[in-house]
Formats: sequence, structure tokens, C-alpha cells
Amino acid sequence: MIKVCRNNLRGCRDEQRKPKYSVGQAKAQATPMPEDMRIAYLTVQESVVNEGESQRRSGLHTEGFAYLPFEAGKQECVRERVWEPWGYGDALHGEFTGGIFMASDVDDSTHVYNCRVPEILVGAGGDVEHLRPILNEIMPLSAEARYEDGAGDTIGSAHLIEGGVQRVLWPISLQAEQLFWMTDHTPHESRPLEKGQHRCYFRLVTGRVGAWFAAHSTPNPLGTQPNARIITHDKFTGKPPPAKGDFKEEASAAAAA
Repeated sequence: MIKVCRNNLRGCRDEQRKPKYSVGQAKAQATPMPEDMRIAYLTVQESVVNEGESQRRSGLHTEGFAYLPFEAGKQECVRERVWEPWGYGDALHGEFTGGIFMASDVDDSTHVYNCRVPEILVGAGGDVEHLRPILNEIMPLSAEARYEDGAGDTIGSAHLIEGGVQRVLWPISLQAEQLFWMTDHTPHESRPLEKGQHRCYFRLVTGRVGAWFAAHSTPNPLGTQPNARIITHDKFTGKPPPAKGDFKEEASAAAAA
């Protein structure tokens, strides 16, 4: 599936892969990439998911957040609210900047809601489950997949009804190998699978990340460091990483067992 995502990022159709400018024109049109977008963050997860369970995080949430999950209910005494970006993302007149690309190889396993949640309404760790009743009022219809042409390629804007300017009145249900772009303010959720099966998940965050969690991430094997604040403690429990000696004790205990 990684090859599919790579091709989608380039543009699936051959005519989309053709450069718009000659080399000289491209240099003239080139805009220097901002420093905070020079490093992207890749997530790939492959696993067998049981029937009725979701592979990734369930419940409505955004990728950006103002508080960590373990800080839930402690906001006033922990620290002042500061938005931790996870890709940001802007779309204006068909031009996309930053944001998050997401895909999987299982139909209907991710739902995305066409809206941008104000930061003040986002809970700990990006939780927006409390907004579900409101979102259901705004988008009262059942989730639907994006429109496709005869070749199976998606057509039109994901947030608009085909052939018009009216916004969709339902959550967008991502289909297998569809690469989807969103902002870090966009509510979405990993859905329970109707049957147990293997699932491959892909996510690319295009820089502008406020915090990188060492306890939940894999360091770059080439030594490239995150262009973000590095947090070493567990983002769910708040516990610091175990000391080196603790690893030996745990290993010994496991061996004895």
C-alpha cells in the first residue's frame, strides 16, 4: 500500500505527473520551504484487527491538541492552553499547504467530518467526542464514500456534493487505498471493523509539529532529529521513561517467570 500512497502523493494519473513548468520556470516559481516544514513525520501500522474493534484511536478527535491525554481535567492547574500543532493545514482556492495525508487498505475504516474545530473546543489529546451530537445535527446523514469515476478514481472535492457547491451532509467514509488530506483541526475517527482482518494504515504529517513523543515513536535511523519539542514521558499516563536499570530488572523478572 505504501507504493499506492506514494503514487497518490505524486498524482495518480500520468497527465497529473507532468511538470507544469520547464526547469527554468520551476526555479523561477520555486518558493523556499519554511524551516518548520522541512521534516515530515511518517506513521505506518500493520496489524490484524478483531471484529468490532478499531485499529487506531476510536472516538472523534483531532490530530492537534492543547492538552495531553493525561492532563484531562487538570487544564487550569497544569499549564496555560497552548495549541500543539500536528501538521496545521490550510486550503485556499485549491492550493493546499501543510496538513496530514492519511490512507488505509480497508474500506469504511475511517470517518472524516468536513469541518474545522476551534481550538478552544478541543479537549485533552485532541478529544472532540463531546461535539458528536452537534456534528450529527450539522451532518445528519449516514457516512458515504467519495464520488468515483468509471475507473475508480475519486472526483471532485471531498467536501462538496458532486457537480455543485453544496457541502456534504454526511461524514466522509474513506475507502481502501484512497489518500485523504485534512488539517490538524479536522475531526475524524477510526471505525470498528465489521469483520476481523489485516489492516495497513498510512499517515504523513507534513511538518509543523509542536511535540514529538519519544515513548510512542521510532527515531529516524539516519539520525535526523524532529523539528519539534521532544517529550520523553508517556503522553497517556504522564509517567517518565523507565531508567536504564529498570529495563534490566524487568528483563530479569521476565526471564525468571
